Amino acid sequence: MEIFGQAFAFTPSKLISTGGILIVAMSVFLSFIFYREIGGKLFLPIVFILLSLFFVVRDERKEFLAEVNRAIEKGDLKLLYVLASVYEFEGRYSELINTYIRIINAFPHDDTAYTRLAITLAHFGYFDLAIPILERAIEINPENPETKKILETMKHVYEMRKKENEKKENGGENSK
Repeated sequence: MEIFGQAFAFTPSKLISTGGILIVAMSVFLSFIFYREIGGKLFLPIVFILLSLFFVVRDERKEFLAEVNRAIEKGDLKLLYVLASVYEFEGRYSELINTYIRIINAFPHDDTAYTRLAITLAHFGYFDLAIPILERAIEINPENPETKKILETMKHVYEMRKKENEKKENGGENSK
C-alpha cells in the first residue's frame, strides 16, 4: 500500500515477511516445547506467541516512523500531517504539539498548522495561547471562514470560562 505517492511507501504488515514469519514460527516452536515440558498449561505458549507478534508489529511501527522522519527531512508537508495524525490517534499530545510547531517552523505560511495547533491547545484549556495562534492563522489566510468561526467560538468559550472563574473566586470570598 502506498501513501502520498512515491515519497512514502508503507507496507501494512511485516508479519508475512521472511523475518516476521521466522519470529512467529520460532515462538510457536518454543511454545510447543514449553507446552510439552510444563504439562499442558497454555498460558506460557500463548504469551510467547503474543510477544512475538508484538515485537514484529513494534518493529514495523519503528520503521514507519523512521521512514516518515526521513521524508520530513526532505520537507514533505503531507508526511508531517501523517505523523501528527499518528500522534493524535495514539494520544501522544506533546509529540502532536511539537509536530505542529515543527510544521510551522518549516512552513510558516501554512495556516492549517496554526489552526490545528490552536485547537489542540484549546482542547487542554490553553485558550490564552490558542487565540493568538488562531489570529495568526487568519493573518496568513484571511479568506478562510472556518478559521474565523473557530476563533469566534474559542473567544466566546474563553470569555465564558473567565466569567465562571471570576464568579467562583467572588463566591468563595463571600462565603468566608
